[in-house]
Amino acid sequence: MVRVCNHLQESGSDVTVCCLSSSGPFAERLPPDVRVIALQKPAGFSAKVVAELGKLIREGNIDVVHTHHLGG
Repeated sequence: MVRVCNHLQESGSDVTVCCLSSSGPFAERLPPDVRVIALQKPAGFSAKVVAELGKLIREGNIDVVHTHHLGG
């Protein structure tokens, strides 16, 4: 995913990475102008985080979403 984000950024796309929990070491491999958001999701399902993610997608005019472990 880091390579995809880096390539999109180099191609002129505005890239935002939203981590469900913390950003972790992969965020350090992204260009400094890539926006990184960490939602701090606790273990298990969180309706609050789903709502926050939905709001980010709507308000951020997001075109592509790639996610794992939304409920895990």
